[in-house]
Amino acid sequence: MIAGDSPLATHVKDLLGAPGGMDTEKILQGQYAEAKSPEISVLKPGEGELRVIDRAFGKSPALLIRGDEQGAATAAAYASQHLPFLWEPSKKFASVEEIRGDLKRFFALRSGVGQTSVALFHLDRWISELATSNANLSSVTAELDSDEADPRLAAFIRSEIENRLHPEHAEVKTGSLHAGKKCCDVDPPLHYNSQVASFKQAEPTFAEDLVIPWEGRRLREAVEKATSGITRGEAVMLEARVSEGPQVRAKLRDQLLDKLKAAGTDPQRTEVKVLSAYKQGYSWLVDDVEPALKDQHATAIKIEFAPYKDPEKLSSLRSVSRWVQELYPVDEVLARDLGVPLKSIQFLEMPDDKGPTYRVRAYAADGHEVLSREFSVSTFVQPYSAEFSHYDRVTVATGWVRLISGGKKLLDERYPPTWKSFGSIIKPRPCRACSTSC
Repeated sequence: MIAGDSPLATHVKDLLGAPGGMDTEKILQGQYAEAKSPEISVLKPGEGELRVIDRAFGKSPALLIRGDEQGAATAAAYASQHLPFLWEPSKKFASVEEIRGDLKRFFALRSGVGQTSVALFHLDRWISELATSNANLSSVTAELDSDEADPRLAAFIRSEIENRLHPEHAEVKTGSLHAGKKCCDVDPPLHYNSQVASFKQAEPTFAEDLVIPWEGRRLREAVEKATSGITRGEAVMLEARVSEGPQVRAKLRDQLLDKLKAAGTDPQRTEVKVLSAYKQGYSWLVDDVEPALKDQHATAIKIEFAPYKDPEKLSSLRSVSRWVQELYPVDEVLARDLGVPLKSIQFLEMPDDKGPTYRVRAYAADGHEVLSREFSVSTFVQPYSAEFSHYDRVTVATGWVRLISGGKKLLDERYPPTWKSFGSIIKPRPCRACSTSC
């Protein structure tokens, strides 16, 4: 806030009084402060003025207070009691910045009012030209579209045409590109409606019903089909990775175990694991390794992770520490559940990525190893963008199912999560529909 005859106030007045296009860096102190300029009007005694000056000091704006002692005091009091609002100091009223934004949108033709004003200006010129031509018009058609068209606009335009051109027939069409906004169906309606046009539900560009089988169902059907190759009495190991939470995975595990029992497997020699397809290493450590360590009295744990390298330079989106990042916050979870000191849980990077993704070793208090296991994340490589397949490539964690009976693989294949199946189906379709509609 600047007032009086200080050097800062003089600088701001120079900016106001300078002619358009003037290099502000070359303005001398006081050169235009007292000049007669339409931007610096003469104030009456007791009259004050508030003026916001953009970029008064570099990129910073300033608020200039002008007037004699009484006028400047009144303007300063108004500023302190009302700004940033113009009239009543309340958030339910428009602020100066909002009014300024509305004016900017008006003159930039970004508002329905601004667009309509320009359209009416041109329409007035065209009507005047036709009226002076003394042409005998049998029919006149006018169409006006704006962001929000007032419902009474068509009647106003028709009245102008009929009163000034006197055609035998006048047709007027008005349209709104945006006819209000609605967020819900509550009663009373708490959503926002345009001030000039009520909400109108738009018709969808395209609609299609899709039936995508749940990945759990697809998994059960695949396992049931593969059980025909199981020999009774053999050791059976089934491992699946699905994009479901712990409760659903536990239920799915019981269902798969029942199917294996129905096929004649020995429950004592049957192992079923259902891990999460998302953050698979975390799920493995918490859902598989942690239960195995419950009664081992481990006092130290080492978790090794493979580097996420890209020797062929196929992607610029890789992070060499991806696999350890996906474990967060497994060290705190294991420390809490197993009673192992947090500082005794270490993460070590493997020398290369030629082996498993993860390796875990647990040690007792005397230093001997009580558990050692390895785990590999199931992934597949795909283009980052289907439309620009050569732009980049990404390695995506995915669902998988593996069934081994007596050392023989009966099932070992990728099972995309439900969301991935949906994405692969729906992603190309809107693009084609939109490109067609455009």
